Amino acid sequence: MAILSTNWSKTYKAMEGVFKSGKAKAIGVSNLSRQEIERIIEKATIKPAVHQMELHPWLQQQAFFENFHRTHGIHVTQYSPFGNSNEIYGSREQQGLLINDDTLVEIGKKYGKSSNQVAL
Repeated sequence: MAILSTNWSKTYKAMEGVFKSGKAKAIGVSNLSRQEIERIIEKATIKPAVHQMELHPWLQQQAFFENFHRTHGIHVTQYSPFGNSNEIYGSREQQGLLINDDTLVEIGKKYGKSSNQVAL
């Protein structure tokens, strides 16, 4: 089943039940597209409190992060701040490692920080 055709509504309804029972203080989502979150919000009685998504200098998703999430009051927590260099994506061969990015290294030198600190 393709991710775009997956309907997360039933799963999210079950999580709302856990929240309403008092067994969870908040519920959220991870790695969903704008369309998938919109579908959930449309049918949800409890808005997601948080969305965990990949964010780093090479994948900033500014419009999605700033406009959509802030408008809906959904907190964003990031993962993979040093870029996704998982071999299955082939990014390591195509782009190298984010921590070796020339721009991040130069900014780090300017401020006496490592490229890792700049990425964070």
